[in-house]
Amino acid sequence: MRSLVTCSVGPHFLAIDVVYVREIVRPTHITPVPGATRSLAGLLNLRGHVLTIIDMATCLGDSFDLPCSDRKILVLRKHDDLPAHLRSSAKATPLANSDSAGLLVDAIGDIVDVEEEAIEPPPANLPMGHLPFITAVTEVNGALHAVADMSLFLSWEEFT
Repeated sequence: MRSLVTCSVGPHFLAIDVVYVREIVRPTHITPVPGATRSLAGLLNLRGHVLTIIDMATCLGDSFDLPCSDRKILVLRKHDDLPAHLRSSAKATPLANSDSAGLLVDAIGDIVDVEEEAIEPPPANLPMGHLPFITAVTEVNGALHAVADMSLFLSWEEFT
Protein backbone atom coordinates (compact mmCIF):
# COMPACT_ATOMS: atom_id res chain seq x y z
CA MET A 1 0.00 0.00 0.00
CA ARG A 2 1.30 3.45 -0.95
CA SER A 3 -0.08 6.78 0.18
CA LEU A 4 -0.16 9.33 -2.64
CA VAL A 5 -0.97 13.03 -2.69
CA THR A 6 -3.04 13.80 -5.78
CA CYS A 7 -2.99 17.11 -7.58
CA SER A 8 -3.88 18.65 -10.90
CA VAL A 9 -1.97 20.84 -13.30
CA GLY A 10 -4.21 22.08 -16.11
CA PRO A 11 -5.79 18.95 -17.59
CA HIS A 12 -3.15 16.67 -16.04
CA PHE A 13 -3.59 14.60 -12.89
CA LEU A 14 -0.49 13.75 -10.86
CA ALA A 15 0.20 11.61 -7.81
CA ILE A 16 3.24 12.00 -5.58
CA ASP A 17 4.29 9.70 -2.77
CA VAL A 18 3.27 11.38 0.48
CA VAL A 19 6.68 10.68 2.02
CA TYR A 20 8.13 13.49 -0.13
CA VAL A 21 5.57 16.12 0.90
CA ARG A 22 6.14 18.22 4.02
CA GLU A 23 3.16 20.58 3.70
CA ILE A 24 0.84 22.38 1.32
CA VAL A 25 0.73 26.18 1.21
CA ARG A 26 -0.80 28.96 -0.85
CA PRO A 27 1.75 30.96 -2.80
CA THR A 28 2.31 34.48 -1.65
CA HIS A 29 4.95 36.38 -3.60
CA ILE A 30 7.20 34.26 -5.82
CA THR A 31 10.29 36.18 -6.85
CA PRO A 32 11.53 35.34 -10.38
CA VAL A 33 15.20 34.43 -10.76
CA PRO A 34 16.91 36.04 -13.78
CA GLY A 35 18.46 33.48 -16.11
CA ALA A 36 16.72 30.50 -14.48
CA THR A 37 15.26 27.71 -16.58
CA ARG A 38 11.60 28.11 -17.56
CA SER A 39 10.58 25.40 -15.09
CA LEU A 40 11.88 27.34 -12.11
CA ALA A 41 9.09 29.74 -11.20
CA GLY A 42 11.30 31.54 -8.70
CA LEU A 43 11.92 31.78 -4.98
CA LEU A 44 9.48 32.01 -2.09
CA ASN A 45 10.20 33.08 1.47
CA LEU A 46 8.21 30.69 3.68
CA ARG A 47 8.48 31.56 7.36
CA GLY A 48 12.08 32.74 6.96
CA HIS A 49 13.20 29.85 4.73
CA VAL A 50 13.79 30.28 1.01
CA LEU A 51 12.10 27.70 -1.24
CA THR A 52 12.95 27.04 -4.87
CA ILE A 53 9.55 26.92 -6.61
CA ILE A 54 9.14 24.64 -9.61
CA ASP A 55 6.25 25.29 -12.00
CA MET A 56 4.80 21.88 -12.76
CA ALA A 57 2.80 23.23 -15.72
CA THR A 58 6.04 24.20 -17.46
CA CYS A 59 7.60 20.85 -16.52
CA LEU A 60 4.70 19.10 -18.23
CA GLY A 61 5.23 21.18 -21.37
CA ASP A 62 2.23 23.43 -20.88
CA SER A 63 1.44 26.84 -19.52
CA PHE A 64 -1.91 27.77 -18.11
CA ASP A 65 -3.61 31.03 -17.27
CA LEU A 66 -4.59 30.24 -13.68
CA PRO A 67 -3.43 33.15 -11.49
CA CYS A 68 -0.59 32.21 -9.16
CA SER A 69 -2.65 33.21 -6.11
CA ASP A 70 -5.23 30.53 -6.99
CA ARG A 71 -2.60 27.79 -7.18
CA LYS A 72 -1.01 25.69 -4.41
CA ILE A 73 2.54 24.71 -3.51
CA LEU A 74 3.49 21.22 -2.39
CA VAL A 75 6.47 21.88 -0.13
CA LEU A 76 8.85 18.94 -0.39
CA ARG A 77 10.71 17.49 2.54
CA LYS A 78 14.37 18.42 2.82
CA HIS A 79 16.72 15.84 1.37
CA ASP A 80 18.14 15.02 4.81
CA ASP A 81 14.60 14.44 6.21
CA LEU A 82 13.80 11.68 3.72
CA PRO A 83 14.14 8.01 4.68
CA ALA A 84 17.65 6.68 3.97
CA HIS A 85 16.56 4.53 1.00
CA LEU A 86 15.11 7.60 -0.72
CA ARG A 87 18.10 9.83 0.04
CA SER A 88 20.47 7.33 -1.53
CA SER A 89 18.41 7.02 -4.74
CA ALA A 90 18.57 10.74 -5.60
CA LYS A 91 21.43 11.84 -7.82
CA ALA A 92 23.66 14.50 -6.31
CA THR A 93 22.49 17.68 -8.01
CA PRO A 94 22.04 21.17 -6.59
CA LEU A 95 18.25 20.83 -6.63
CA ALA A 96 18.16 17.29 -5.24
CA ASN A 97 20.34 18.35 -2.33
CA SER A 98 18.85 21.82 -1.80
CA ASP A 99 17.37 22.66 1.55
CA SER A 100 13.83 23.25 0.32
CA ALA A 101 11.81 23.11 -2.86
CA GLY A 102 8.14 23.43 -3.71
CA LEU A 103 5.98 22.32 -6.62
CA LEU A 104 3.54 24.87 -8.00
CA VAL A 105 0.32 23.06 -8.99
CA ASP A 106 -3.20 24.19 -9.84
CA ALA A 107 -5.11 22.22 -7.22
CA ILE A 108 -4.62 19.62 -4.53
CA GLY A 109 -6.81 16.53 -4.51
CA ASP A 110 -6.94 13.86 -1.85
CA ILE A 111 -4.35 11.77 -0.10
CA VAL A 112 -5.20 8.26 -1.22
CA ASP A 113 -3.97 4.80 -0.29
CA VAL A 114 -3.31 2.72 -3.40
CA GLU A 115 -2.48 -0.97 -3.51
CA GLU A 116 0.90 -1.66 -5.16
CA GLU A 117 -0.85 -3.86 -7.76
CA ALA A 118 -2.94 -0.85 -8.87
CA ILE A 119 0.20 1.13 -9.75
CA GLU A 120 1.30 0.18 -13.25
CA PRO A 121 4.00 1.26 -15.71
CA PRO A 122 2.77 4.00 -18.04
CA PRO A 123 1.34 2.70 -21.33
CA ALA A 124 3.90 2.66 -24.14
CA ASN A 125 1.71 4.90 -26.31
CA LEU A 126 1.72 7.80 -23.81
CA PRO A 127 4.02 10.64 -24.89
CA MET A 128 5.94 10.61 -21.59
CA GLY A 129 9.42 10.03 -23.01
CA HIS A 130 10.38 13.64 -22.34
CA LEU A 131 9.25 13.21 -18.72
CA PRO A 132 11.55 10.56 -17.25
CA PHE A 133 10.18 11.20 -13.74
CA ILE A 134 6.72 9.82 -14.65
CA THR A 135 7.32 6.19 -13.79
CA ALA A 136 3.82 4.82 -13.29
CA VAL A 137 0.09 5.46 -13.57
CA THR A 138 -2.80 4.64 -11.30
CA GLU A 139 -6.52 5.26 -11.30
CA VAL A 140 -7.92 7.45 -8.54
CA ASN A 141 -11.66 8.21 -8.38
CA GLY A 142 -12.10 7.26 -12.03
CA ALA A 143 -9.25 9.44 -13.34
CA LEU A 144 -5.86 8.23 -14.50
CA HIS A 145 -3.03 9.87 -12.51
CA ALA A 146 0.61 9.97 -13.59
CA VAL A 147 2.78 8.93 -10.65
CA ALA A 148 5.85 11.16 -10.36
CA ASP A 149 9.02 9.74 -8.82
CA MET A 150 10.42 12.70 -6.89
CA SER A 151 13.93 11.21 -6.63
CA LEU A 152 14.08 11.25 -10.45
CA PHE A 153 12.27 14.57 -10.70
CA LEU A 154 14.68 16.44 -8.43
CA SER A 155 17.67 15.17 -10.40
CA TRP A 156 16.05 15.83 -13.81
CA GLU A 157 18.40 17.41 -16.38
CA GLU A 158 15.95 20.30 -16.79
CA PHE A 159 17.25 21.73 -13.52
CA THR A 160 20.97 21.07 -13.89
